[in-house]
Amino acid sequence: MKDKVKMTVAVVFIAVVAWLFAEAESLGEQSVFAQVRVVSPDDMTVVETLEGWEGKVLVQLRGSQGALNQAKTRLGEVVEVIPGITVGVDAAEGRQPIRLLDLLGGVEELRESGVTVVSTSPISVEVEITTLTDVAVGIEVDLGGVQVEGAVTTTPAAADVRMPSAMAGSLGEDVFVVARFSESDLAALPDGGSVKLDAVLSLPDSLVGHERVLLLTKRVSVAFDVRSTLARESVSAPVQILLPSVEQDRWRVRLGDGDDVLRVRVVGPSEVVRRITSGEERLVAVLALSSDDLAAGVSEKEVSFSLLRDGVLGALAGGLKVEAEDGDRIVGVSATRVGEEAADDG
Repeated sequence: MKDKVKMTVAVVFIAVVAWLFAEAESLGEQSVFAQVRVVSPDDMTVVETLEGWEGKVLVQLRGSQGALNQAKTRLGEVVEVIPGITVGVDAAEGRQPIRLLDLLGGVEELRESGVTVVSTSPISVEVEITTLTDVAVGIEVDLGGVQVEGAVTTTPAAADVRMPSAMAGSLGEDVFVVARFSESDLAALPDGGSVKLDAVLSLPDSLVGHERVLLLTKRVSVAFDVRSTLARESVSAPVQILLPSVEQDRWRVRLGDGDDVLRVRVVGPSEVVRRITSGEERLVAVLALSSDDLAAGVSEKEVSFSLLRDGVLGALAGGLKVEAEDGDRIVGVSATRVGEEAADDG
């Protein structure tokens, strides 16, 4: 009896195993979603999917239940497509369709499991491949109105710009990256001489706004010689005494010996200096004495300078400086009341 029971259990066990094996090997179909991601093979290749596709694919599979389960597990992971590496996907520049049926059917795990990819939705997607290249573009220096002498040189001599190869092929010789100085650097420039400054680079207007154009060189060193816009000339400035109107009839004022004319140097814009040396305008040293100066009997005082235009004294022109050649702007002076001067002579 016991042997009969054991035999029955063995037969049932074998039947169940056979059924399970048959079930696992029976053919069937399933629909699963797969996520496909197109990946650029390197930094110099840009791959874009078109028509707003986000990588989601509905895949119809056929195979044994066991194989379908394996396929579902594999398709639960992201399937990467690398142009030039993935079979059937070219890395050549331009647009090309990717047939998803062939792509997913070629996934190694699915192919080895014996699963067949019956259909996909969408059937295919279109990608656009853009190859990039680095181009050395000439540099144009924006001097902000600064006048220079000789050549303006930059280090480096050209700027590296990354752009699509097709754009690089049509880039004209008149396209330059622009180097600009800060306002503070321009304001601190000397009147003349050699200068070396750092400048910030920016793309020209013709390249601004292109998504695939990248300026790789950010700064540049610029060397140039500033051309002086100032002129320097030595001129004579007669000393003119200026008294308050109420004091003019009360005092007799004399300058010290040799102080009636000062030898000075004028420094300023070339045109302003030219008008002085040509006589169109005359430089005058003004000795201004106040009532307090006269009452105190000052014997020397510093002069100021004015320009005489059409007989009228006026302020110095903008940017004009006057320097006494001996560095001394002080003149000797003596003042005597009108009545006292007559008594002394008596």
